[in-house]
Amino acid sequence: FAEFLKRAAPDDWLFVYFEGHGYKTDADVPYLATYDVDDRVLGWKFDAVPNTIERYFKGSNAIIALDNCYSGAMANSVKKAKRRVAYAVFASSMASQESTGNWTFTEALISGFDGETWADDNHDGKVTLAEMGDNASQDMLFGEEQVSTIAFTGGFDPQTVIATAAPAASPRVGDRV
Repeated sequence: FAEFLKRAAPDDWLFVYFEGHGYKTDADVPYLATYDVDDRVLGWKFDAVPNTIERYFKGSNAIIALDNCYSGAMANSVKKAKRRVAYAVFASSMASQESTGNWTFTEALISGFDGETWADDNHDGKVTLAEMGDNASQDMLFGEEQVSTIAFTGGFDPQTVIATAAPAASPRVGDRV
């Protein structure tokens, strides 16, 4: 991860995505369960992600998207210390919550980045990070009865446009019933 981060230029943005398993130790320390987890390797400590970004990434904006249990702990990790990098965190669950085994959250993020009509809340033809996060949160709440965590830190602009959306066929497109 550090070697990858070192290749970034000062104006680059970073996108980190993890889908899989997350867990907490008996001491309540959250980890991403990487492929090599065993009795000796605990995985990737949540705090290590922003700490490594801060150390090696030359850019100023990082998006971290997680679809796993306890993923909301990443928002806590980026808020824990004063950071040079501005973060947008999209997490499928709260820091204290397990996550569904479905792909609902990831699918909602993909819909936002793809510019799906229903991800454009205000029907202005643009999907922002805030709209994508709101749609993902609503999908998780209504579809999975789960609360997700969305956070923006360090002046990261939630109104950053990420996609162009086609006009809605009806003003009701995107409404949940």
